[in-house]
Amino acid sequence: MKKWRRIIIALLLLIIIGLGALSGVGYWLSRSAPSYYHPVTRKPQEQNALFNTGLQKYLQAQESMKKAYAAERRASYAQRNGQLEPATEPIEAVEVVFTEDELNAFMGQWASEYHDKIDAYLKDPVVVLQEGQIIIAGQLKKPELVMAVHLDASVDEKGQLRLVIASVRGGRLPLPSSFYAGEKQKASDALMGWLPAWQKEAQLSDDGAVNSAAIKAAMSKLILHLFNNEPALPYVFFPDPSGGSPKTVPVQMVDVKVTDKKLRLMLQPVDPSSRQTLIEHIRDPYVKDAPE
Repeated sequence: MKKWRRIIIALLLLIIIGLGALSGVGYWLSRSAPSYYHPVTRKPQEQNALFNTGLQKYLQAQESMKKAYAAERRASYAQRNGQLEPATEPIEAVEVVFTEDELNAFMGQWASEYHDKIDAYLKDPVVVLQEGQIIIAGQLKKPELVMAVHLDASVDEKGQLRLVIASVRGGRLPLPSSFYAGEKQKASDALMGWLPAWQKEAQLSDDGAVNSAAIKAAMSKLILHLFNNEPALPYVFFPDPSGGSPKTVPVQMVDVKVTDKKLRLMLQPVDPSSRQTLIEHIRDPYVKDAPE
């Protein structure tokens, strides 16, 4: 799980970091920070409290998904052995609401964990939640500019995830896409190079669990869709420690709403037929602008 989270964070930060290396950027941009950018200045104990609050929300959602998959396994076992299937209530979607402060506590934890990789380029990364947008911003060290990636986030009427790069900004000014196209292409080329091997090794077991190669391939395709402003299948992956051995299972985001200072997710377990669709999607070659 940590590995694909690291890939996502690194690639999003790559868009920001790479901009600083482009010659002449300093002549185009204002040195003033955007009004929404405020580095986190809380005391460590306050940050830890926010991190733990957000973590408990995640763990509660994880527990709901674990119960749903455990109930499915019990029913499947009973059916295979000619037993009366246990009565189970359908698991409805679970709402999880993270605040901007909680997400920044997560960001601070990850930035601290991977400081040796990002400190030379970036400091004080933050997450900002505005109506309909997730903003990832940070202070570049060379040149000394606040860079920000604005992402529009939603689930459309077809149930597909829409995660679109609305703009990339330096200071208070928008950057033309030509300024970061080269860095985005490098990241895309790297993913396209790794993707076939992960797809070949991707596996889905009868109990709904997927292996690490499937997760890497799925998240890589999600990032490629993001880079090309394309819709993507709305799945994330949760660890499931039930059943005697650790597993990772897919979870569907049925809704995503970003309001001022809050990120609301509606999550539900994935039924067997939808899991089959997911693994087929994971194994399909990525083709730009191909319909999901």
